[in-house]
Amino acid sequence: MADTKYTNCAVIFDKVVLAEAQSEKTSSNSGTQIVRTQQKGFAGASKGYGEFTVDVTSAIPRTGLEVDLYTVMNDMTQVEMILWRGSKKLTSLGYIMSVSESHSGESAASVDFTFSGSEPEEL
Repeated sequence: MADTKYTNCAVIFDKVVLAEAQSEKTSSNSGTQIVRTQQKGFAGASKGYGEFTVDVTSAIPRTGLEVDLYTVMNDMTQVEMILWRGSKKLTSLGYIMSVSESHSGESAASVDFTFSGSEPEEL
């Protein structure tokens, strides 16, 4: 049986590598709209506006995060999100939609944020 090699993902947020990223989850929505008519019923589909969402969880180092997510979100600063998938690079322009932090005596502090942007381009 061949030895299979796996790779981790990297999250690059506006040209800054999020070194403490613990996990990220992506979802894509094509925005496709079903077209129905009285004569045909299902008549086909119409291209809509696609959306790409990335949910990231990152540990918070004592020195602070690499990026001030609250300022980026509140100022509505457009950012570029780059995700590596093995040898594939996905890039999307968009905005930080939400930020939340978790602090506990029994686990490391972490921050969760949601990025929403254009359909990703593969580079």
